[in-house]
Amino acid sequence: MNKTKTLTPTLWIPLILAVLVFIAFRFLPFVNQPELGATTIPVLTESRSNNELEISTNGPILVPIAAGVLFLLGLWNLSNPQMNRTTSAFTALMGVIMLEYYVVFAMDYNKEAATYLSAMGIGFWVLLILGIIMVL
Repeated sequence: MNKTKTLTPTLWIPLILAVLVFIAFRFLPFVNQPELGATTIPVLTESRSNNELEISTNGPILVPIAAGVLFLLGLWNLSNPQMNRTTSAFTALMGVIMLEYYVVFAMDYNKEAATYLSAMGIGFWVLLILGIIMVL
């Protein structure tokens, strides 16, 4: 009996999500600061002087780690389609790990009675939406 691998569109989801997360993390502005303007996460975390709004920068490191794991899961999913259910469970877990930053962000934001939520850039919101999509 000849078993052939059929690549269905659902097998590509983890890989596509990982690429989108990497692009959003690296290139989209995460926050619009008064003096520096649109700032990406790598620039924001580079030095303290790049963080005018004093946003917590401990959590964003979780985003590329989750995306890297998701990328590897996507490759595994393509090479072994029988693991699709396992990969989807791990994809949801990577989404939870990404959303952990947003939970901590919301707790800090409320604790500090901050008012910079309107200054958050498109990268902030795109990463939040991608994390939610991963969980779903």
